Amino acid sequence: MTKVALLIGAGRKFGVGASTARLFARNGYNIALNFSKSSEGAESIVKDCLEYGVKAELFQGDMSDTAKIKEMTDSVSSKFGRIDSVIYSAGITKFASYDDLNALSLDDFNRIFMINCFSAYFVASSVKEALIASRGSFTAISSTAGITGMGSSIAYAASKGALNTLVLSLAKALAPHVRVNAIAPSFIDSSWWDERFQGKKEKYDAFKADMAAKTALGEVLMPDDVARCAFYLAENKVTGEILRLDAGAHVK
Repeated sequence: MTKVALLIGAGRKFGVGASTARLFARNGYNIALNFSKSSEGAESIVKDCLEYGVKAELFQGDMSDTAKIKEMTDSVSSKFGRIDSVIYSAGITKFASYDDLNALSLDDFNRIFMINCFSAYFVASSVKEALIASRGSFTAISSTAGITGMGSSIAYAASKGALNTLVLSLAKALAPHVRVNAIAPSFIDSSWWDERFQGKKEKYDAFKADMAAKTALGEVLMPDDVARCAFYLAENKVTGEILRLDAGAHVK
C-alpha cells in the first residue's frame, strides 16, 4: 500500500514544506498538504506533486486551534487510510532586538510557542495511533536558534529549544513503534526571507552573502537541503536526533 506523508505548514511555493512535499511525491508517497489560511501556494504544490503520479490533497487546519488539528488529522487518516510520515514545518516569529527585553509581550510568547512547539505536541498526539500502525515517523523542522539561543528573537529561539526537547521526549514516548526527530537548520534561502526584503534584490543578495560567509562551507541552505534530510529521517532507523544543518557554521 502506498505510503502517505502529511506535511504541516507547507503553504509557500518556495519553502521547506514545498520542497519536502515534492521530494516525497517523487519517491512515491501520497501527499496530504496542510495549510492554515491562504490556499494559493498550497494548491500549486499539490499540482506539482500530482505530476509524479501520486495522490495529493489539501487539508485546512489552523495550528493554533487544537480542535482543528484533530479534525484535520482525522480527515487525512480517513481519506488516505494511513499516515506514514509527518513533517511538522509550521513556524512563526517576531523580530525583536536582544537588547530590548520589553520588545516581546506575553501574547507574543504565547503565540510563538503555540505554533512552534505546543502544536507539534498536539499533532503528534492526534496522529499517534496512525503512526504506530504504520511504524512511521514524525519529523519537526526546528532551527539552530534552538541550539545557539540566537535567532530572530528570544521568544523564537526559546520556542525552538523547547521543540528540540519535545522531540526527545516524544522519541521516548512513542518508541519502539514511531521514530521522532528534528532538523535544526540555520538560515534558509526561501520565499519567506525574500518577502521580508520586499523585492530589494541587492540588499537580499548582500544579506545572503553575509550569511554564507559565516559558514564553513561558504554557502547558505536551500529548501531542498532540508527536504533531503527529512526524507532520510523518514526512511531510516533513526530516532531522538536533533540534526544540526548549518553548512558548518558551528565549526567556522
